[in-house]
Amino acid sequence: MEEVERCLLCNSTRLETFDLSHFRGALVTNQICKECGLVFQSPRLTAQSLEAYYRDSYASMHQGAEVVSREELRIQTARAENLVQLLRMSGLSPDDHLDIGCSTGRLMQAVTEAFGSKSWGVELSRLYRDFCIREGLNVEPNLETLSENRREPFALVSMAHVLEHLPEPINFLRDLRNRWLDEDGVLLVEVPNLFFHRSFELPHLTSFHEGTLTDILRQSGYRVEWLRKHGRPRHRRIPLYLTALARPNQDMEIPPPIRSNSFGVGARRRLGRAIYETSPRVMTLVRRLRNL
Repeated sequence: MEEVERCLLCNSTRLETFDLSHFRGALVTNQICKECGLVFQSPRLTAQSLEAYYRDSYASMHQGAEVVSREELRIQTARAENLVQLLRMSGLSPDDHLDIGCSTGRLMQAVTEAFGSKSWGVELSRLYRDFCIREGLNVEPNLETLSENRREPFALVSMAHVLEHLPEPINFLRDLRNRWLDEDGVLLVEVPNLFFHRSFELPHLTSFHEGTLTDILRQSGYRVEWLRKHGRPRHRRIPLYLTALARPNQDMEIPPPIRSNSFGVGARRRLGRAIYETSPRVMTLVRRLRNL
């Protein structure tokens, strides 16, 4: 484990403990930055431990078996359909596509079917990567091996439920912009919404709300075109997720000022989680009242 002594977003040392949770027997400690409101794990797994975790243990720990389940495929297929719908609504039709953390490859397949794109994927987990290869998809274990087979940047880069797993999200996004994204390309990002999602899992190193997700994209050199809160595919009403579409900000020389702060983050988290936890009981009550 390693300590994180400075905020990953604004570099402040004004940190305080935000939450203590247990995830499958492990204590997960999250801090909040008092300057910008970013919530992140500290202490956390080291980079070496994370690499081994994703390579060997992630899929089995989260699915309970060394196979890709039907439920996992159902959820990822529904998520891919929603993301493709958002791309269509934005008027996009990318020629080529890179999906980072592609898992079962459902988003790669959905983008190819919708736009005729040539899709590539990167996936650390051997279980998911082998599954994709059996499906005939172009999937590499990391960006370094991808660069051996692909030189040109992509019109679309997607990261669905990946950003929260990265130890250095700003550095990663900057490198992505400089190496893998066309100057006129788009970045599609989806993360759990801190205010409603459970969020605090061992591999979730950062937990975003709409302010900090916007800020981290801007600090990384992107212009956010839109950010949407929604619950698809898991919930019709409660916004468990944040999805953002961003483009490289070619004119940016100095990162824009941080616009978020820590005020009210804890209260909004408690309220959102209470809404989520009570919603099944509320819906049951509504159905009963309708049947009276």
